[in-house]
Amino acid sequence: AIRELLATNFGIHPDTHIEGSAHALLSLSGTAGAAHCRSTIDLTDTDLMIPSVLHKKKGLPGRLEFEASILDATRVIVEDAKLILFESEMQAAGQIELSHTPKFHVHVKSGPISLPTLVDMGVRIPMTEGILETSAVISGEGTNWRSWIPSGWITVRSGVVTLPGLQNELREVSGRLQVTPGSVVLDKLSVQMGGSDVRLTGIVEHWRHHPQATLMVES
Repeated sequence: AIRELLATNFGIHPDTHIEGSAHALLSLSGTAGAAHCRSTIDLTDTDLMIPSVLHKKKGLPGRLEFEASILDATRVIVEDAKLILFESEMQAAGQIELSHTPKFHVHVKSGPISLPTLVDMGVRIPMTEGILETSAVISGEGTNWRSWIPSGWITVRSGVVTLPGLQNELREVSGRLQVTPGSVVLDKLSVQMGGSDVRLTGIVEHWRHHPQATLMVES
């Protein structure tokens, strides 16, 4: 039922798999017009699968921590939210306006994350080695994530990526992507493909709908 709800209302991949139990602690304080809540949800006994993105196996230590204020039942100020898998952490903070079509503005950051540590603990993602760090601001409304407006950056050092359809791994993937609502800037992205060293710089405009790339490739 949860999987169907996420697929229908949030555009989550229909093959997303959630199974197991979660244990939660919740505390509430304040008044009806200004309530404060704090929660910790233990995800250790939960198996979560998002195809081609993430597989968090049952038994992998993980928890979700959440602290927020609810004002007049119309606005939620998220002071701190953390998703922690083993020793890796993703943080978020922001504001949500509760209405017929909810609006939000959140800042999400993570890292530095050691990807081999996650892989060794059973988390499956396309990049299996390297150090990943991200920071993003996401604004939007409603539950259709395709219409949300993201901006921010992603950096990776010494990554190894396995992609469907490619015979060889992409190794020593390092560089920085700067994301805006209208473009993605590749800042000296380097990668080893087979026996070749490839360096990419450039920009991908209109990346969300009709991407147009201008790239300089050195090999």
